[in-house]
Amino acid sequence: MATASRHCPPCGGKPQDFRPVNQAEEDYLATLMPRTEAQGHWRCQGAGCRWVQPHLNQGKGRQLPVSFG
Repeated sequence: MATASRHCPPCGGKPQDFRPVNQAEEDYLATLMPRTEAQGHWRCQGAGCRWVQPHLNQGKGRQLPVSFG
């Protein structure tokens, strides 16, 4: 699976590896926005981090619920 290094606000702004969201994460995001936007999100791979953001738009990021631990 592809990864990309991006700054992650919850991880202290440090660069972290991000991966495209999986199907369950995308399905959740699609309840909050159009599916076409949800498909473009990537998730931080930092330990315990639940931050997701559009691939090149940190300002539109958000935390996934705790259930996505």
